[in-house]
Amino acid sequence: MAPTRLVCFDVDDLRFRDNPALLDAAATGAPLALGFVWSEELAAGDGGVRGAARVYLAEALKALALKAQNDYGATLCVRTGPSCAGAECVRRRASAEHGA
Repeated sequence: MAPTRLVCFDVDDLRFRDNPALLDAAATGAPLALGFVWSEELAAGDGGVRGAARVYLAEALKALALKAQNDYGATLCVRTGPSCAGAECVRRRASAEHGA
Protein backbone atom coordinates (compact mmCIF):
# COMPACT_ATOMS: atom_id res chain seq x y z
CA MET A 1 0.00 0.00 0.00
CA ALA A 2 1.21 3.51 -0.80
CA PRO A 3 2.23 5.69 2.14
CA THR A 4 -0.36 8.08 3.52
CA ARG A 5 -0.26 11.58 2.08
CA LEU A 6 -0.57 14.35 4.65
CA VAL A 7 -2.07 17.69 3.61
CA CYS A 8 -2.27 20.50 6.16
CA PHE A 9 -4.55 23.44 5.48
CA ASP A 10 -3.74 27.04 6.29
CA VAL A 11 -6.21 29.60 7.63
CA ASP A 12 -5.68 31.59 4.43
CA ASP A 13 -6.27 28.63 2.12
CA LEU A 14 -9.07 26.20 2.92
CA ARG A 15 -9.74 25.45 -0.75
CA PHE A 16 -10.64 21.95 -1.91
CA ARG A 17 -11.63 22.31 -5.55
CA ASP A 18 -8.34 23.79 -6.79
CA ASN A 19 -5.86 23.12 -3.99
CA PRO A 20 -2.70 21.84 -5.74
CA ALA A 21 -1.33 19.97 -2.71
CA LEU A 22 -4.62 18.19 -2.12
CA LEU A 23 -5.17 17.34 -5.79
CA ASP A 24 -1.61 15.98 -6.14
CA ALA A 25 -1.94 13.90 -2.97
CA ALA A 26 -5.35 12.54 -4.01
CA ALA A 27 -4.02 11.62 -7.47
CA THR A 28 -1.56 9.16 -5.91
CA GLY A 29 -4.42 6.94 -4.75
CA ALA A 30 -2.81 6.72 -1.31
CA PRO A 31 -4.86 7.27 1.85
CA LEU A 32 -5.16 10.95 2.78
CA ALA A 33 -4.68 12.52 6.18
CA LEU A 34 -5.90 16.10 6.32
CA GLY A 35 -4.96 18.52 9.07
CA PHE A 36 -5.55 22.03 10.29
CA VAL A 37 -3.57 23.54 13.15
CA TRP A 38 -5.41 26.18 15.17
CA SER A 39 -2.12 27.72 16.23
CA GLU A 40 -1.38 30.17 18.99
CA GLU A 41 -0.32 32.52 16.21
CA LEU A 42 -3.92 32.59 14.91
CA ALA A 43 -5.19 34.01 18.19
CA ALA A 44 -2.30 36.37 18.90
CA GLY A 45 -1.72 40.00 18.08
CA ASP A 46 -3.77 42.50 16.16
CA GLY A 47 -4.20 40.11 13.24
CA GLY A 48 -5.60 37.33 15.40
CA VAL A 49 -8.81 35.50 14.53
CA ARG A 50 -11.50 36.80 16.89
CA GLY A 51 -15.23 37.32 17.16
CA ALA A 52 -17.26 36.69 14.02
CA ALA A 53 -14.13 35.66 12.07
CA ARG A 54 -13.45 32.94 14.65
CA VAL A 55 -17.02 31.64 14.34
CA TYR A 56 -16.77 31.75 10.54
CA LEU A 57 -13.49 29.81 10.61
CA ALA A 58 -15.00 27.17 12.92
CA GLU A 59 -17.96 26.74 10.55
CA ALA A 60 -15.64 26.60 7.54
CA LEU A 61 -13.64 23.83 9.22
CA LYS A 62 -16.85 21.85 9.87
CA ALA A 63 -17.75 22.16 6.18
CA LEU A 64 -14.20 21.19 5.19
CA ALA A 65 -14.36 18.10 7.42
CA LEU A 66 -17.64 17.00 5.83
CA LYS A 67 -16.26 17.54 2.33
CA ALA A 68 -13.08 15.62 3.21
CA GLN A 69 -15.16 12.66 4.34
CA ASN A 70 -17.55 12.76 1.39
CA ASP A 71 -15.01 13.42 -1.37
CA TYR A 72 -11.95 11.53 -0.13
CA GLY A 73 -13.03 9.30 2.74
CA ALA A 74 -10.57 11.27 4.85
CA THR A 75 -10.84 12.72 8.33
CA LEU A 76 -9.84 16.31 8.98
CA CYS A 77 -7.74 16.43 12.12
CA VAL A 78 -7.95 19.81 13.86
CA ARG A 79 -5.42 20.48 16.60
CA THR A 80 -4.63 23.50 18.74
CA GLY A 81 -1.28 24.70 20.03
CA PRO A 82 1.95 26.00 18.58
CA SER A 83 1.91 25.49 14.83
CA CYS A 84 4.91 23.12 14.66
CA ALA A 85 3.67 20.98 17.59
CA GLY A 86 0.18 20.86 16.09
CA ALA A 87 1.51 19.75 12.72
CA GLU A 88 3.51 16.98 14.41
CA CYS A 89 0.36 15.86 16.27
CA VAL A 90 -1.53 15.67 12.97
CA ARG A 91 1.31 13.64 11.44
CA ARG A 92 1.34 11.19 14.37
CA ARG A 93 -2.44 10.75 14.24
CA ALA A 94 -2.26 10.05 10.51
CA SER A 95 0.44 7.47 11.10
CA ALA A 96 -1.64 5.77 13.78
CA GLU A 97 -4.81 5.76 11.69
CA HIS A 98 -3.23 4.65 8.43
CA GLY A 99 -0.19 2.71 9.60
CA ALA A 100 2.08 5.08 7.71
